[in-house]
Amino acid sequence: MRLAVVLAAAVVVAVMIPGVSAAAPRAANDTNATLRISTTYPPTNLDPTTTASGLNPYTSLVYDRLLTVDVKNNVVPMLATAWKFSADGTSLTLTLRKDVTFHTGTKMDSAAVVASLTHWKTSPGSLLAKPMAEITSMDAPDPTTVVLHLSLPDAAVPALLATAAGIVVDPAAFTANTDWKTNPGLVGSGPWVVSKFIPLQSAVFDRAPGKNWDPKAGKIKTIDLEFTTDQNARINAMQSNAADMAYMNIGQSISITNLTSSNDYVLHRSPGFLAVTLNMNTARAPFDDPKVRQAIKEAIDPVPIQKNLFAGDCKPATGLYPAVSWAYSAAKDPYPFNVTKAKATLAKSKVPNGFSFNVITNAGGGNQDAGTAIQAQLAKIGVTMNLQPLATSTLTPLTLARDYDALITVAGGTADPGGIIYNTFVGGTNLLGPAGAPLKAIADQAANPSLSQAKRAELYGKANQLLADEVYNVWVCNAPNQWLTKSTVKGVDTMVWANIFDPRYLSMSQA
Repeated sequence: MRLAVVLAAAVVVAVMIPGVSAAAPRAANDTNATLRISTTYPPTNLDPTTTASGLNPYTSLVYDRLLTVDVKNNVVPMLATAWKFSADGTSLTLTLRKDVTFHTGTKMDSAAVVASLTHWKTSPGSLLAKPMAEITSMDAPDPTTVVLHLSLPDAAVPALLATAAGIVVDPAAFTANTDWKTNPGLVGSGPWVVSKFIPLQSAVFDRAPGKNWDPKAGKIKTIDLEFTTDQNARINAMQSNAADMAYMNIGQSISITNLTSSNDYVLHRSPGFLAVTLNMNTARAPFDDPKVRQAIKEAIDPVPIQKNLFAGDCKPATGLYPAVSWAYSAAKDPYPFNVTKAKATLAKSKVPNGFSFNVITNAGGGNQDAGTAIQAQLAKIGVTMNLQPLATSTLTPLTLARDYDALITVAGGTADPGGIIYNTFVGGTNLLGPAGAPLKAIADQAANPSLSQAKRAELYGKANQLLADEVYNVWVCNAPNQWLTKSTVKGVDTMVWANIFDPRYLSMSQA
């Protein structure tokens, strides 16, 4: 089984509404500042083996990884300075930095890498075991070299090492009584250490002792993350000076114009690697009929959802990857919106008089709102869509089991474009089931590390078009990542989006 890479990154483009004048003098960085972030991402725990997202801001502040991604969505060095596949693609050799020390005082070396990756891969109940299954063994021929042996060639392995699977810690942590979930102590080499952690509520990180190996990181003394799903609560936190930075839901930018009209606040948007989609279960009637899927696609008009419902925050989607990806190619739409054609197509299907089906989605937020809009559009061709908003705890097992007629969800991107295919469509959540075999065949070919990036991009373009031709899903829009910040918060426009976000390079200017 191919690697299910769960890392996402995007080119982050700052949109200042309005920003500080470019001619204004730059305020000095406040190295003693506390950055208070109000976020929708719940801090479940700090254990790399049980963080379901694979990597989140809570673990990325404490631990460093072998590799990471840049704002152009390329895999770049972190603890490893270089990497190279063997001629047959079945092994990957990494060269390590020589100047990294864990906060315990122990030097980071190849033995620490092997011990760490072995633990993430073999720890009972580890969510990293499956993604790391292709790594069959590891060698440490010298202190700065690690060789990973693979069961098959896969160009996505470096991207995997930019997720939690690539975290490296002091090996002594595995024999000590380390509290991985709430207080791992000094075992990492990241810019901060945990000072307070309340699962599903908050986390506070203080700058780690000593000089960090990465001079660009750790410019803020304390980072305080508070979790809430309430959009208004996050906005109120900004207005009351209880937060310096807050995540904004899509469609919400219009509600904060009173803040962004001043020089005290900045709205940052990134194109994002997230797409709101309607996925149809081809294993269930009538979605096993291509004509039915075509009719559904022709009946849905994404424009009013993008412009009106989401207030222009959510941009047109053309398939798997947004324009910021090196693998981007716009899929030709064979079934554009046309209600008249949708009715004619449905009349040629196995359910010419219409039908009723259930669609599940997460309760609250943009997906449910998009579902309500789609529900009204499908009614115009005689199709009844029963919307079932569910809590995440209920939705997730149904999604993994493909126990649904249809699903409205957000398809997440990956550092390697193949990851979204393996993790979302043909493995992991497995949205396509057996119907995904042709898509997997293309992805398997594109996973060859000996291919050029241009050739791989060409193959991913074919995969993108296949999804459009077969109408396995309907792409509603590409959802951006949006942050409202005080004007004193710097670096958001170049912040790396490692699955969720990585604030390690942010700074704050003196007020």
